[in-house]
Amino acid sequence: MRLCDRETVEKREQAAMALGVEEPELMRRASEALANAVDELLGGASGRRVVVFCGRGKNGGDGYGAAQFLRMRGATVTAVDVGGGDTAPLCHLMREQFEASGGDVRAFSDIDDAMLRDADAIVDAIFGIGFHGELSGRALDAAKMINDAPAKVISADLPSGTECDSALAATGAVRADLTVAFGCAKPAHFVQPAKSHSGRVIVADIGISGEIEAKFCPSTRLIDEHFVAERLKPRRRDSHKGDYGKLLIVGGSMGYTGAPCLATDGALRSGVGIAFLAAPECVYPIVATAAAREAVCLPMPSTDRGYSKKALEPLVERMRSCDALLLGPGLGRSEESDRVALELIRRAECPLILDADGINAVSENIDILRERSAPTVVTPHDVEFKRLGGELGGGRIAGAAALAERLGAVVVLKGNSTVAADPDGRVAVNSTGNPGMATGGSGDVLAGVIASLAAQGMEPFDAVAVGVWLHGRAGDIAAAELGEYGMLPSDLAGRLPYAMRPFGSRD
Repeated sequence: MRLCDRETVEKREQAAMALGVEEPELMRRASEALANAVDELLGGASGRRVVVFCGRGKNGGDGYGAAQFLRMRGATVTAVDVGGGDTAPLCHLMREQFEASGGDVRAFSDIDDAMLRDADAIVDAIFGIGFHGELSGRALDAAKMINDAPAKVISADLPSGTECDSALAATGAVRADLTVAFGCAKPAHFVQPAKSHSGRVIVADIGISGEIEAKFCPSTRLIDEHFVAERLKPRRRDSHKGDYGKLLIVGGSMGYTGAPCLATDGALRSGVGIAFLAAPECVYPIVATAAAREAVCLPMPSTDRGYSKKALEPLVERMRSCDALLLGPGLGRSEESDRVALELIRRAECPLILDADGINAVSENIDILRERSAPTVVTPHDVEFKRLGGELGGGRIAGAAALAERLGAVVVLKGNSTVAADPDGRVAVNSTGNPGMATGGSGDVLAGVIASLAAQGMEPFDAVAVGVWLHGRAGDIAAAELGEYGMLPSDLAGRLPYAMRPFGSRD
């Protein structure tokens, strides 16, 4: 599924109108889709009380149109004029039609909390894709009334107060139970913080042809099962371990022995042929004992805390025979370990997945990433993202895309609705995962999955997109079995085979 920004939405609608679909007809279709969603949510509109908050623009027109459809189906409908003053021509037309049919339109000043307490549903049609900035005045007051009311809230296209492209959310933005996206999904529906305001999202067909959709196709897409199925194929019957890549994992230090083991588990559970786990000698007995039996554990020269500079050449020698390098899980920070990390980055001729302290080690020397000829993937959470020079003021998609271009690397901005971006302008947003995954170690498993797929030969951006989806899907399986409070990162690794199983079937 593609996620349409405001410009793409407008181009699609203009193209449809150029082919003879009048703008009022597009609004009528959107209004009917909105009314259908309310009808379904209520189990039938007849006899129900619905309050529709309408702005002064096209979104308000959608609201007045939906009010008319609901009234025709037997609902008692009150439309509330939040915009006041001049309205857009189409909005004015839809309001006139609603009033001419006997519909009840009231000024916002005439609405009180008691009226909303009696409502079965509230429709939010104040602002749509044109919103930017902060809510104020009547709009802010209306959003507060909507959020405080006990009724189910259905938003028209976007919850009012959320921005279409950036997915930022204004203070006091409407929190919907259901959002009806007109024609296509938008970034705000699936990227935080706006995602938390959207509730369940349904995409309503308003008659934009497939030809127009294909012509105006945005670069941002939602990672879904179809995307993964296109890239994760069943294994050949005559294959062997050498066909599925060799991965070198470099990490571990005093006090951080679990991270490289979790990364190794993630890599093995997602199908890598051979996983080499290097660990400093000072923690090697712990790591070797805790690591999966299927991994090849390699002791490396160390200080009393972590990697020694003497580990560099043995690591480079091993790296030369591998198809990907995962650097960073539990690596720790010291002058020597940072020097080892930076030199490995410079000398790695295979795809590099940089995680955790690998990111921290390079944060003051990020130019070496642009100097690399082989692909690079960085997997920061928000704090690490900022250490790399990333900025989130314009939203997570714009921030990830800008940093990917700056670093010449694939950026995995981790979090609820993980965003992946590459230097070529491709952006993907994950659709799986849950709050139970918000615990130390989950990112290590993810790094292992991504590195495993890269070692198996998957193109880096695809390895990232498929990896975050599988990781989230494994988390969803674990949450369903164990609940979100008690699940552990090791549970994610253990559920990866179940997340991948549908894509390995030959049936």
